Amino acid sequence: MPRDEGEASARTDCGRGAIAGVRHNGTPHGFIMLDPVRSTAAAGAAVTPAIEVIEAVPTSGKANS
Repeated sequence: MPRDEGEASARTDCGRGAIAGVRHNGTPHGFIMLDPVRSTAAAGAAVTPAIEVIEAVPTSGKANS
């Protein structure tokens, strides 16, 4: 998905109460998953808030099947 379309989708999702889209300038698409950049400040800046959001999601205590 091109950047502009992704950002438009994020704005739509935010209007529905979903988490916000965040742009990390100067990074390639999927940069968090690329080993050479995984330890960069940009990857850390992206991963930390994502982990916080995931950890804040309530669970039912049941494993997904």
